[in-house]
Amino acid sequence: MPLTVEEIRPGLVVFLDQAMFLERWDVLQTLPTRSVKVRPHVCLSVDGERCAWTPLTSRWRRERLPILASWRLGGDRAWRGARSYLHDGASVVVGPRAAFVHASHKDVAPAEERPALTPEGCAQILVAIERARGRRQVGPSLVLTADRITGLPQGDGPVRASRPR
Repeated sequence: MPLTVEEIRPGLVVFLDQAMFLERWDVLQTLPTRSVKVRPHVCLSVDGERCAWTPLTSRWRRERLPILASWRLGGDRAWRGARSYLHDGASVVVGPRAAFVHASHKDVAPAEERPALTPEGCAQILVAIERARGRRQVGPSLVLTADRITGLPQGDGPVRASRPR
């Protein structure tokens, strides 16, 4: 079921349609992905009406942070037992909550059964994101905590677009 604005909180994991971000001027993608698809994202920060997410993947690569089973909450058996990794610590998506609600149109998890990560899991992802700061194509000064988003690039709106206009 699609996400609601009220559900958005750090640790929440939702399948988001990355193509929905390409059309929005108010969504920042620090490292646009080569393959735009529907994939799980974890919410890392909520600051007022703005939130920040990062994608997860099931594909192993040596440099990827594994999402440990002890960090996983809720969700179905596949979420709890499947391999999962941080896609790329340089990849963060920041924008208004409504953008993520809109991009969740293909998520099928009932609200009460949505998967999530523990605060420890989110903290480990935030460390990986900070380490990858220098590889971001946009927003290298972006800093995230669970309740704060700072260092956004200046632009003509709440968030500058991550692609040329």
